[in-house]
Amino acid sequence: MKKILLISPNIPNQMYPQYKIHNLGLLSIANSTPNKYQVEIFDERLGEKFDFESHIDKEVILVGFQALTANAPIVFELAKKIKRHKIKVVIGGPYVSSIKDMPKLFNEAISIFDSILVGEGDLIWPKMIMDLEKNEIKKVYRQKKQSNLESLGSYKKDPRINQSQNIILHGKKPNAYGLEKGRGCSFKCDFCGANHVFGEGYRERNSNDIVKEINSALDKGWDHFYFVDNEFFRHIPKERNKTKILLEKIKNIPIKRWKTSTSLLALKKDKEEGFPLLKLAKKSGLYSVFVGFETISEGRKGLGKLIKPKTTIRLVREIQNLGIKVCGYFMFGFDWDSPDVFQSTTKFILEADIYKVNLYILTPLPGTKIWNTLNKQGRIFDKNFLNYTCTRCVFIPKQMKPSELVNGVIKCHSKLSKKVRGADQLSIRYYAERVFGKGSLPAKHDIAYN
Repeated sequence: MKKILLISPNIPNQMYPQYKIHNLGLLSIANSTPNKYQVEIFDERLGEKFDFESHIDKEVILVGFQALTANAPIVFELAKKIKRHKIKVVIGGPYVSSIKDMPKLFNEAISIFDSILVGEGDLIWPKMIMDLEKNEIKKVYRQKKQSNLESLGSYKKDPRINQSQNIILHGKKPNAYGLEKGRGCSFKCDFCGANHVFGEGYRERNSNDIVKEINSALDKGWDHFYFVDNEFFRHIPKERNKTKILLEKIKNIPIKRWKTSTSLLALKKDKEEGFPLLKLAKKSGLYSVFVGFETISEGRKGLGKLIKPKTTIRLVREIQNLGIKVCGYFMFGFDWDSPDVFQSTTKFILEADIYKVNLYILTPLPGTKIWNTLNKQGRIFDKNFLNYTCTRCVFIPKQMKPSELVNGVIKCHSKLSKKVRGADQLSIRYYAERVFGKGSLPAKHDIAYN
């Protein structure tokens, strides 16, 4: 049987351990591959590193890569090595979808890969496979329309819950089963590239389909679930009703625990109505929600999903009183951030009693509005994408030096380390070493600061 390998290399110097679930992007590609091929999935986050000598043999006809910005250089080098053995290599994922309108970077990818898939892979991949079989593979496949999630049904061939002869998952089994309620994001944050991959807006799956997938997973021994949505609880009335219908259906299913992400606006809307969705979710096993707080600074722009800090503190406390833990993502380095942002953010986190936090440095990912702005202003001094892990400063901040930004995040992390679970996962020294390597914290780019 001919083989197709799907690979997502690990990201070096990753600050926070990602919530480990199977890679749904690669699974959707595998599920849309004809059964006559054996598909092997290597998501290196799950512990098994792809090894060229061990995993490439004469039956392999195609290797597909999923690239993020921070692992794109690794993907490119590995693809060059594989291509020298006369094996076709293709690339998709957030990185190539984000650089589609950046000729220099996109042409670099074209020069290496036999084909580039721009957009959602489960729509484009089948056409690419058909062309490959006819020896007519195109250099670029672009998604022309958004996928219809109402009829997704991707779990039906899923090797996690159905015995599959032709899909092999490498690596350790995660603790949680990942699934989609929907795709996309209705916000247009300057620093985020989600809309490059999924298009604008948010689309939802059929609730009956989701329930069937959950029950199938429970039958196979899964009892922890993670909905990968950016906006599980919606702030738009019509879509909130869809969420209510789903929660009513799963509240009596014996799920031990589930987690998801949502927006502040959705939580605020639920509070205004007496928390109907969160109360239903709690009954169905919701353990925690991850929220992109991003920044609490005054003068914030380009985020479009903010409420006042004091209101947010009360909101977080009320949600946690329902028995649902609130976890927060925070980002530093916006133009409106002055050096006192670290102290005010630390105070905010402690007053809100946020259960777990991840602290990041603003990173201008290529293709985003923030990249375009900072690049035009000549403020990006590091374009080695291996450093685009949201833990290194790769640009000149407006109101502080690069070293002040990094050291400010480290000090904020240190102050929280004994009081907040997420901050306590990694010691302050470990954080510094993951960002800069062992030794003192350098200030070599401060000379560029104006």
